[in-house]
Amino acid sequence: MSFNIALSGIRAASQDLAVTGNNIANASTTGFKESRAEFGDIFTSSIGNSGTSTVGSGVRVQDISQQFDQGNVSFTDNLLDLAISGSGFFVTNNNGEQGFTRAGTFGIDDDGFIVNNSNARLQGFSIDDNGNVNNIVGDIEISSSNLQPETTTQVNAEVGLDSREAPPQLAFTIPTARLAAIDAGDVTVTITNPQGVSSNLVLSTSAATGDDTAATISTVLNNALGLDSQVNAAGDVELVLDEGFSLTTNPTVAGAPALDISTTTAVGIGFDPLDSSTFNHTTATTIFDSLGNSHVLQQFFIRQPFDPSNSPPTVPNSWQVVVQVDGQNVGAPTDPLDPVNTATLSVHDLFFTANGALNEIASDDIDIVNWTPLDANGQPLGAIGPLAAGAPIGTPNSNLNVSLVGSTQVAGDFEVRASSQDGTTTGRLAGLSISDDGSIFARFTNGENRVLAQVALADFANVQGLESVGNTSFVETFESGVPLIGQPGSASLGLIESGALEESNVDLSEQLVNLIIAQRNFQANAQTVETADTVTQTIINI
Repeated sequence: MSFNIALSGIRAASQDLAVTGNNIANASTTGFKESRAEFGDIFTSSIGNSGTSTVGSGVRVQDISQQFDQGNVSFTDNLLDLAISGSGFFVTNNNGEQGFTRAGTFGIDDDGFIVNNSNARLQGFSIDDNGNVNNIVGDIEISSSNLQPETTTQVNAEVGLDSREAPPQLAFTIPTARLAAIDAGDVTVTITNPQGVSSNLVLSTSAATGDDTAATISTVLNNALGLDSQVNAAGDVELVLDEGFSLTTNPTVAGAPALDISTTTAVGIGFDPLDSSTFNHTTATTIFDSLGNSHVLQQFFIRQPFDPSNSPPTVPNSWQVVVQVDGQNVGAPTDPLDPVNTATLSVHDLFFTANGALNEIASDDIDIVNWTPLDANGQPLGAIGPLAAGAPIGTPNSNLNVSLVGSTQVAGDFEVRASSQDGTTTGRLAGLSISDDGSIFARFTNGENRVLAQVALADFANVQGLESVGNTSFVETFESGVPLIGQPGSASLGLIESGALEESNVDLSEQLVNLIIAQRNFQANAQTVETADTVTQTIINI
């Protein structure tokens, strides 16, 4: 009996030594979880024995359980070294066999998949075209193919316009109906230049001959001060005064002012993108055509005059914005039968409320409707600009929109608070980054950032039930329960630390003490065998 008890102790101490030795051997193994031997006594009894005086039958190893305490996290220079801060396991796929590990030594194989040192592929959630996470778990692949260019379809700009600014130009018209009244007698208006010098302009100089037509009056205005004047398609005379000029005398003719303020012709007559005196402010945004070529979309902001006494009254807090691409006009042709779709100036009205907010309902939609991408020499690139769905190339189209939502007009200096667009040029993979929720971001040379996948983590109802299969990997068993796979940071799952590894949770000092204890137990049980042998030999010799 004594021999059996001692031998069971020797066996238990030997297993304890093996467990301790295994812990010590893996003290530097990434993601390793230490084990401990758990013992239970052996007790035998027979029918009729009370059990209070029965001698035990030794010891046995009940279980060798692993301790899944968090190990220390050490930082590395490898982006794909991953550590889990909290509970959970990385999910891997090794030729169809699902595994779970805390060791995050990952890299990219020659096929572009993220794998560990055992060539098992890391599992994660895929991302759809809209950047949303799918609930389908699969191999994480890092594609090295170029990012294809995308045509710009939306430009967003948020600007702050200065309500204190004056219009860069004042525009006036002499309606056709008023020309006859002017022709009946000389009409003199007074214009003051920026230096304060006033000049009288006689609009009617040939009453006797009756030739004060729109054309002759326009000529008089052009010759007088070098003003911009023309006759529009309706037969009205249009006049533009540059910034600093003002109309100081505007006599009444036939019950109405000789000149009416116009808010619709200023851009058409005097605007010049190369002359900053014809607009208040400008801002530019880089956009892309279907081939990934970059172009400059420029917006020119022009304050409009306000005169409540004008007939009809002008509107307060109004601006106009002119849009050009690479200096080209992009407005719809005036003649719908124009075979070449000659582009016109793209002019749009902006209206602001009394509180300075953009009145989106009253303001025009800013659509680029007639743009053909050109190269630096002005030749077509063969790329598609803002082509509307189903519209043939070369026809007016309107699927490139400029939004100024959020813009304001208050007493403050002009500013561009935000500017963005959704087009891209061709891009090559430049680098990766991984966030704490496991999202893998790819950086491209065109400045784009895309989410490629999201690392998946798994947890179990009973982690002690997992079966170790080597290489710091585990597989599920009936005792562990099914894996609960989710996104890092969700439920009870921990977070991901990129560029770091979880060290073994083995405490060497503790293991060395355990080693001494196990050695002592082994020696003590061996001494029991020796003592029992001596007693037995004595009995035999009697």
